[in-house]
Amino acid sequence: GGFILLSMAGALFWAFAKGSAYVLIGRLLLGIGVGPAYIGILYYITTITDKKTYALLAGIANCAGTAGGIMASAPIKMLVELFDVRGTFLFFALLLATLSTALFILGKNENRILAHSDDSSLKKNIKDAFKTLISSKILKSSAVVWMSFNVYQLCYIGLWSAKWANEAYNASSIWTWSASIGALGL
Repeated sequence: GGFILLSMAGALFWAFAKGSAYVLIGRLLLGIGVGPAYIGILYYITTITDKKTYALLAGIANCAGTAGGIMASAPIKMLVELFDVRGTFLFFALLLATLSTALFILGKNENRILAHSDDSSLKKNIKDAFKTLISSKILKSSAVVWMSFNVYQLCYIGLWSAKWANEAYNASSIWTWSASIGALGL
């Protein structure tokens, strides 16, 4: 629920933005808030599958997320036309507050697993995982694929996202491009 609250704060920053800096802060908070959702999906996939089908399911999840982001353009456009930009982000903040409250109520006992973990072994595991990750040839090849994929995302951003943010917030192009590229996690 805490990361969802960060997303809600980001949506509120966007809703009440008085300039480019607030838009960037809002984008940063939204990104930090929704970022763990992807890791949660990958973790869930590891619990339901074996190594042979993990990559396939992770790829499907990534593809579905990207397609969902693109398909969300039409409903968001309708919300903007109905409520304006500020009202749309207020709607998202309300939706995120509702979701966070529901998750808090439904999952209040789920943190007991982390409460009993040994901090020293957790730190060692994180260090070992980081070393393995940095030395991974798979990670390096995945980074090339990721960068290749994001070329298309940059084209998508160039077609409407930066222009929309520029017009909606009357911000300079460099700020809107920065906020839009931030959406990619660059």
